[in-house]
Order: sequence, then structure tokens, then C-alpha cells
Amino acid sequence: MSVDLKYKHQQTTYKLMNEELEKTGKVAYVFPTGAGKSFPALKYIEDNPSKPVIVVAPSIAILNQYKKYINEYIPNGNERIRRKDIVLVTYQNLSVFNARVRNANPGIILLDEGHRIGAKTWEPEVDTLIEKYPEAKVMSITATPERMDKRNMLYEKFQDSVVYEMSLTEALSGEKEGEVVLEAPRYIRVLSELAEQLESYKIKIEEVEDENKRKELLEKYEKLAGLISRMPAIQEVMQEGMQKKNGKYIVFCADREEMQEKMEEVHEIFGRVNDKIRIDYVLSRYGQEDEFGKTQKGNRLTIEKFEEMEKGEELQLLFCVDMLNEGVHIQGIDGVVMFRPTESSIVYKQQMGRALSVGNKAGETVIIDAVNNWKRQEETFKEIEAAIGIGERKETKEIGLFNLKPEEIELIELLREIGEETHYNYYNAYKELIEWLETHNGKMPRAGIWRDGQRIPAAKRTKEEDDEVKLYKRWNRSVEKQRLKSYVGKKIEEIPEEDREMVITLREYGLGLNLTEEIIEWLETHNGKMPRGAINRDRQRIPAAKQTEEENDEVNLYGRWNKSTEKQKLESYVGKKIEEIPEEDREMVITLREYGLGLNLTRTRKPPSEEIIEWLETHNGKMPRSKINRDGQQILEAKQTEEEKDEVKLRGRWNKSTEKQKLESYVGK
Repeated sequence: MSVDLKYKHQQTTYKLMNEELEKTGKVAYVFPTGAGKSFPALKYIEDNPSKPVIVVAPSIAILNQYKKYINEYIPNGNERIRRKDIVLVTYQNLSVFNARVRNANPGIILLDEGHRIGAKTWEPEVDTLIEKYPEAKVMSITATPERMDKRNMLYEKFQDSVVYEMSLTEALSGEKEGEVVLEAPRYIRVLSELAEQLESYKIKIEEVEDENKRKELLEKYEKLAGLISRMPAIQEVMQEGMQKKNGKYIVFCADREEMQEKMEEVHEIFGRVNDKIRIDYVLSRYGQEDEFGKTQKGNRLTIEKFEEMEKGEELQLLFCVDMLNEGVHIQGIDGVVMFRPTESSIVYKQQMGRALSVGNKAGETVIIDAVNNWKRQEETFKEIEAAIGIGERKETKEIGLFNLKPEEIELIELLREIGEETHYNYYNAYKELIEWLETHNGKMPRAGIWRDGQRIPAAKRTKEEDDEVKLYKRWNRSVEKQRLKSYVGKKIEEIPEEDREMVITLREYGLGLNLTEEIIEWLETHNGKMPRGAINRDRQRIPAAKQTEEENDEVNLYGRWNKSTEKQKLESYVGKKIEEIPEEDREMVITLREYGLGLNLTRTRKPPSEEIIEWLETHNGKMPRSKINRDGQQILEAKQTEEEKDEVKLRGRWNKSTEKQKLESYVGK
């Protein structure tokens, strides 16, 4: 089967692509999520079989989808991948690829999710790749060209070679090509979930000094509380919204803790839709000790199985955190459920896009917004609402896909009025979090409650535990957390004045630091020892559910550091003198090298001869022991202290070293 460009926007783009590549050697275009943006690029690869290809994307999941498409649509696609005529690489691994691969010689470089090429650590590697192969035709595609920092990467990198742009609203309205590319899904809100914020509203109103104004606001508050109490509960919303009772739905969660919780509560939340429910999930692992996460292969097989599984009697739910936000299109989806709050319009559109696909009929799929992201993204929401009502599309209008009901409009107006009059953002959790940290020795609230290795469901938690989990969720959803993340790596004087106090306070508690700062803080407080990737007690590996909170944090930090772009950057400077390292990274490299990191990819310690001399000088000339004995018994490694383990390892390194062999060869000389 070859690539078939069925729609006008794809055909127009392909024609312009060929012309631009012939003229300048580079091209970029923008299609909204669900509009088949990969296919013009795949068609070009198909029509140019003599050109080797490098496909770069931000995740393994997206590359797996490309592999599937290439096998399905490109003649000999599987064979071309096998013999590395088509190479698939993530942006994260591009530095390794650039350093090690000498003979790729591509004729085509395809940069998927092109808005990502502006990332601080990836941008220079993308530039290196393009400069390395000046004869290659370079293509970049994305659904969201503008990053959160407002940089439009396609215009920065491709300028006049951006040949086609179609927005989500143009795809929904049909204005661009006189052809409706995407039919709108139904959009359903779970406004009853706003009840969680009511107490915070009341506290803010009671702080108003003017008695008349306070009385007026309390009346509005009571009216608001009454409206919210009459809104359908989440179970009713799911029952009404998920009209295909045996359908396939993607469920987006805020983090792995919430995903576990929602999976445990699946029958409580979705049981009214169908009492027969099949669930699965995709989630990357944090190292070998992570029993909940899956390997890359495991995630790929889960996605393939979910996509290929026939519909039977069961409701099919696929849970995820971030993996399916971007670029991965799963066919046959009947809708998405949003449990992940986001302040990012990019993430919002990407999650909506999972329910959009060329060829779907209006209202055929559903978006259930369980965290009221539409309120955070009101401008985007209104644009889409307007787009689907354009022209003579009576069928769409009658369905009322995005329309707010009168009682919903009244509720939203009350929210806005109270917010404006009290200067209160109802997602605000900063002050609550600070109060928590001050009274809990700087420990963050937990996302889930565990006892005896078991997760405790919401119904069995104490009120204090429930409040703790709710605070964690409010903080994760808050505007302040998003702002804090945007300042990571910035000096205090670079941060807007109105946010400095917040950032200073939260950084004192270890929040809002970049990963390098977290690792340095760990090393400083743990005698220079790296966090462990696994916890062992009595020769047994301790699963995550039975680890202490501190052990869990330690393993989590190890996993994040091992996967981080900061670690990759540090390793890219191995062997370089400090003056050869970019100025903005020198301080980080100097500090980490002092702890033995980033000195050598294969050995980050001193030569054994130096280590052994240092040991002898500090241990009265006694050699390190090769085994540890106590009370006449040999002590196994699992029961040794950290110092004893280090001692035995040093003896082992010395015994195997070339320095010891050399020393012995000089005996008697």
C-alpha cells in the first residue's frame, strides 16, 4: 500500500513542499492534531526511495508510530529500517547520534513536532545535524509551532520556507480549503468538580473588610454553591457523555499517583457506563525498581494492542500521563477524558486532538473535561466554539457540541464576578502549600496514601489524608506551579518582581530548582554519594510500595537524573577543558566534577593507585579488606554498611588494576 493523500490540504501541501525543497532544500508546514500531518512527509519519502532518511521525534511512542506507517505505506519500509536506510532517533539521543554516527549520509531529514527544536539542549544538536549534512532535504512538521515562551520555531528556523499552515479552527470550519477537515466532537464539562474550590472562595470572601461588599459576595457565594450542588456528579456525566458503552477512550491523568488512584476507582467513576471494563495503561519506568512503569517495548505493545483490539462487550480505557499527548494518533478512538489540568494551550489542544481525526462525523467522538481545562483555556475554547458554527453547518449547530447550558453560563459568571471582586484566582494553592510545608518539616503533601504497602482508596482515607491529597492536586493544577516551572534555571533578578517572593520561598523548600540543583543539593547532604537506583534490605530488593517516603524520593531522583537532558549535556562535555565549555554551563560542570561526575563516561573516579594511597594515608597504612567479618562470621554485601561496601570494592579495583600488576613487576628492582 502506498501513501494516499485524500484531502485537499494534504495535496496542496505536497505540491508546495516539492517546489520549496527543489528551490531551497528545506520546508515546514503546520496541520492541527488529527489532520494527518505525517502523510505529505511520508509521501515525499515514498517518492524518493534512493534518499536515506533520518526521522527525529521527541518520544519513542511517536517513532514507533512512524515505524508502523513506514512498514505499512513505504515499499520495503521494514527492510529499509533494518539496514538503516531509514533511521529513527529521538531529540534526547541526538547528541549521541551526532557524536557517534559517521556514515548516515541522509538525503532527507524529517523533524517531527518541530516546535520542540527550540529546547535549550536540543536546538544546538538539531543545528549540528543539519550542518553536518548540507545536501539533505530538511522537513519540519508540527501542530503547534509556537512554544510556551512564544517562540515560533518554524518561522525562526525555516522563515519563508513555511509553505502551509492550517489551524485547528480552520480545520473545523472548512474555511481554508472549502473542505471541513475535522468534524467537532461533543464537549462535556464536569462542573460539579468545582465544589472542591468552594471553601477557598469562602475564606477569601470573609477577608473582605467592607461589610456591605462582603454580604453581597456571600450571597453570590451561596448562589454559586447551590448551582454547583445541582450539577451532575462525575458518574452521571460519564454515563451521559460516553454514549458508546463498549467504546475506546483515552484517559489523561496528572501524574502516575493520580493514574493509580483513578485506575483503582475505575468502577466507581465509569461503572454506570458499563459494568464490564477493561483497563490498561502506558507509563515510562523509573529504572528497574519501578514495578508500575513499563519498558519502551511494553508501552509500544500496549498501544498496539489497544488500537487493534476488536470492540466487544467491554468499555475499553487506556490510561496515560504524558505519553499520548503529542504526536501519537490512535485509530478508532471514541473519546478522551481529561483528568490532567493544564495551563498550556499546546497540551490542551494536543489532548483534544486525540478525539479528532479526519473522516470522523460531527459529534461521533466526545471530550469529557473532568478538571475544567476549558475554563483555563477559555480563549482557545471560544475560538473552537465559533469555528464549528460557521456557515451552513446546521447539523453541527443542532447537536450543540460546545454550547454552554443556561445554568452553566450563570455559574461561570458568578465565578468570574467573585474572582474579580476578591482578586482571587480559584486555582490558587500557593499560600496553602507554604502553610503545609511550614507545618510538615518542608515535606510536600502526598499524591496518594499508602499503608502496609497498600494504596488506600479515597473512601477509606481519614479527613486529614484526604485534605493532603486534595492539596497536592490543587498545587499540581495551579497557575503558580506553572509559573514556578517557567522560572527554572533563572536567577532571582531575572524573575518578574511580583513573583520573586514566591520563587525565593519555594526554592528554600527545594521546589522550582532544576535537576542539576537537586542533584548537587543531594550530594552536599549525603557526603557526595549519588542517590540509589534501587533499595535493598536483607539482600532483598524493596518494591516502591514498601519503601519509605525518603527512599522513594531517592530512587525517583536517581531515575529522573539518569533520563535527564542535564546528564546528557554533562556527558557531552567529558574530556573537555573548562574553558572549552559554554559559559552558561561552566559552573554546573565544575561543581559536578568536584563530586566525580562528568569526568569520564566509563570511569568517574581516581586511578586505583591514587585511591589506594589515599586509603593507606587515612587508615594507618592498613590495606582495605577484601571481605568483612564480624564475630567470626563473613558478612554478606546486603548486610554491610556503605563504608564497608566501599572498602571491599576498592580492594577489588586495586587487585584487578594494571597499576598493581606494574608494581609487582618491579619487585626486587
